[in-house]
Amino acid sequence: MAQFEDSISKSEGTNRNKKIETLQNVIIRFAGDSGDGMQLTGMKFTTASTILGNDVATFPDYPAEIRAPAGTLAGVSGYQVHFASSEIYEPGDVPDCLVIMNPAALKVNIKDLKSGGILIANEDAFTQNNLKKVGYSSNPLDDNSLKNFEVFKVKMATLDAITFKYHVQFEKRLDKMEEITMRIPLMDAKLDLLLKRSGLALGRNQ
Repeated sequence: MAQFEDSISKSEGTNRNKKIETLQNVIIRFAGDSGDGMQLTGMKFTTASTILGNDVATFPDYPAEIRAPAGTLAGVSGYQVHFASSEIYEPGDVPDCLVIMNPAALKVNIKDLKSGGILIANEDAFTQNNLKKVGYSSNPLDDNSLKNFEVFKVKMATLDAITFKYHVQFEKRLDKMEEITMRIPLMDAKLDLLLKRSGLALGRNQ
């Protein structure tokens, strides 16, 4: 765990040195299995962008098949968001950034990502089984086939598991604190009664 967290802090340190570029408009596409939450993610991203004052245009892309097997090309779902600091009228054709949750999403959408664009990939989903389902003979994240893009491999499932673990621990601590705070008034009441009885007893003895 410590090693993993150290790698995160190192990557954050590296990112601080990167030049920040201001763009007038950006097109982002989220893609993954139906059920991965791509529609919800896209809508949340759209809401956040709107709150910041950007103009937005969106395009949800639903799977070709209803309840297609997980990890297959026919089950890929997507959501494209075009946001800009000026008025826009369409969701765009060529994404500047592609966020993919599995190999199937990569295979379906990589042809649309602009040359030199940003690819954010859920590295945890690139297992031999998932690669085989969509016809990859090797892992595209490692075989240099994506050299025309800026690739960021992220262990999304691992991060999700860590977040869930800390969330559960936090919930348990909250429950414990609530239990303790409920006991305090009871303890005070018992102490108050004890002091009153002691005072009465002391008065009688005097």
